[in-house]
Amino acid sequence: MKILIFSWRDIKHPWHGGSEVYLHELAKRLVKNGHQVTMFVPVHPNGSMLRENIDGINIIRKGNFITIYLWAIWYYYRYFRHQFDLIIDQHNGIPFFTPIYISSVPIICLIHHLHRQQWFDDFPVNIFIIKFPLMYLGYFLENYLMPFFYRHNQIITVSQTTKNDLINLLKFTENQIEIVKNGVNPFFKKTLRKTINPSILYIGRLKKYKRIDLLIRSILRLKNQYPSIQLNIVGDGDDKDRLLDLTARLKLTQNIIFHGYVSESNKRNLLSSNWILVNPSNYEGWGITITEAAACQTVSVGSNMGGLQDSIIDGKTGLLFIPNNVYDLSEKITQIISSSTLRYQLEKNAFRRSKNLTWSNSAQKLNKILRRTLWDNFKLSNFKPLKSKIMSEKEHPLVSIIVPTKNVASFAAKCFQSIRNQTYNNYEFIVVDGYSSDDTYQLAKKYADFVYTCGPERNQQRNYAVTKAKGKYLMFIDSDMTLDPELVADCVYRMERNKKAVACVLPEIQIGKSIWSQARALEKIFNLDDPDLESPRFFSKEAYLASGGYDEKLIYAEDMELTDRIKKIGSVVRSVYYVYHDEDRLSYLAILRKKYFYGQTAKYYFAKMGEKEKSHNKTINPSFFKKITNFFNNPVVSLTSTFLPSRQLSSKATKTTKFIRPAYIKNWRLFLNNPFISFAFIFLRTTELSAMGFGYLFSLFKSDKNKVAKTVSPK
Repeated sequence: MKILIFSWRDIKHPWHGGSEVYLHELAKRLVKNGHQVTMFVPVHPNGSMLRENIDGINIIRKGNFITIYLWAIWYYYRYFRHQFDLIIDQHNGIPFFTPIYISSVPIICLIHHLHRQQWFDDFPVNIFIIKFPLMYLGYFLENYLMPFFYRHNQIITVSQTTKNDLINLLKFTENQIEIVKNGVNPFFKKTLRKTINPSILYIGRLKKYKRIDLLIRSILRLKNQYPSIQLNIVGDGDDKDRLLDLTARLKLTQNIIFHGYVSESNKRNLLSSNWILVNPSNYEGWGITITEAAACQTVSVGSNMGGLQDSIIDGKTGLLFIPNNVYDLSEKITQIISSSTLRYQLEKNAFRRSKNLTWSNSAQKLNKILRRTLWDNFKLSNFKPLKSKIMSEKEHPLVSIIVPTKNVASFAAKCFQSIRNQTYNNYEFIVVDGYSSDDTYQLAKKYADFVYTCGPERNQQRNYAVTKAKGKYLMFIDSDMTLDPELVADCVYRMERNKKAVACVLPEIQIGKSIWSQARALEKIFNLDDPDLESPRFFSKEAYLASGGYDEKLIYAEDMELTDRIKKIGSVVRSVYYVYHDEDRLSYLAILRKKYFYGQTAKYYFAKMGEKEKSHNKTINPSFFKKITNFFNNPVVSLTSTFLPSRQLSSKATKTTKFIRPAYIKNWRLFLNNPFISFAFIFLRTTELSAMGFGYLFSLFKSDKNKVAKTVSPK
């Protein structure tokens, strides 16, 4: 999966904080899982490289923290369009409003916390004539426009508190929001003993809304009881001068140390040796240093608001104080310092909890959300067939996976690799190439167990491969498909569980970034779970041979015709996993040419279906008005009936070419999800059927040319 992230900062930005650490830790794990991640961010204030690769993440920098939003639009249309499968739009007060100018790619909005009053408390520009209108503009954009434009998008946040705010304040729906919590690196662990005298630690940016001044004032109160108490302030920011001045005026320079930025090793040592970590911030999505402190066995005290209510379980893993209340903050710190028993219990509970908050777990959940968002409307199963009782107690039968190819070297590697990534190990991989003129044969030799040559059409290739196959089961895959890793195992499980099953349907999802791929994807959604339109690709070899296999005279709807024969032998089951069909390489004209070619060969299918109906002695003589109605509803079948008057077509033939299918009416709300794609779908379907109709008409006036299949032994 190719993922594009729009963010306000990257991990090397001098003002980076917990949200940047969060995004970077998850992104680099997505890279390790095989995804390609690109991050588009502003240039650093003091200069930075415009392009950089950090932990496998491709970083592109343009503009500043204001102009980045305009750069994002221009850069997307100039360079990024049709290059990515999914977009993550990070909300940092203002999101990038990508749904306005991007409709061809699924978008996820990542929100750490809502800013709301923070727009007025901590606006980054201090020039009043600029600050005054911009802070009201920011408040308006976040609270009114953002909920409107992202009302149909998946939302990810880091805490239950932020999720509640999104639901109650911005009116997002509960099902729309997923929580992916912050994790902690294994690097963070206890390295030093606690200091002899009480010590307090703050780690983060020095910003006004962080209320570090409140912590400094609490030290003044605590100093009377603990003269040697020390506060360590780690980090930097535009509020540093004010805090230094406050420290001097309160005569606390002996008790407070400003460390600035420190290395990760020094940070770990400070987290280990200090008694308490304090986060007095008024706005926090989670507070990542809380989790890092817990991993280093240090207790935390935080403001009882925002995400800190989730990162600290009050009275169990730390203590929460009344926001902006220096007296309550001092009291909570005193409780921990004065009771070693309480401090030890809180440290132990916090440490145990940190063990479950790992970046690996968070990345795994994020990856599942990304997949579900990309394949929207499809349930992703958690079922592991190989762990089932049926599969664990039986010897796994051999499966022959067959892929016909011809000049597919530019894209077939994804298909081949997905076959090799199957969790089911007992299979043989057979490729039958149709005399390719490119490097397809050489590519197949790298992946497949057996490579043969045969042709010219794929049904001839498939049937030839069956003569060489040794498996109990046969699976037929096209070279532009990729398989879910559990797919083969699930098919075997369902066939072995149901003794009457002779075939298994592989649910198919259309993928791709072009508008035509998305239009075809919408059609596939309608087709799902429709027994008249879904056809099996996984067969018992015995049943396949008994049915006669694929009809080599057919090119159009050969899978549906085989399904009719297979169903007479036994039952057909359905997998819970998917095949992903990528036809993004096909242009609009290429799609029409393909349909025109299908139309030219469709007469064999319709004739065969007509013969079946004729054998049932059905006679239908519709009125003139009915003929006109039938033509507009299904022009291809109407034309076929005209030129084959003695043959009445089956309902199967009708449904394959019907312009308005019952599923379209039943699931009409799907058209409202993306009107632009829906219009493209209607236009594409109209022109596809027209191309097919013309192909069929012209085929009636052409004489058949017998094609002799060429079969060559294995090279």
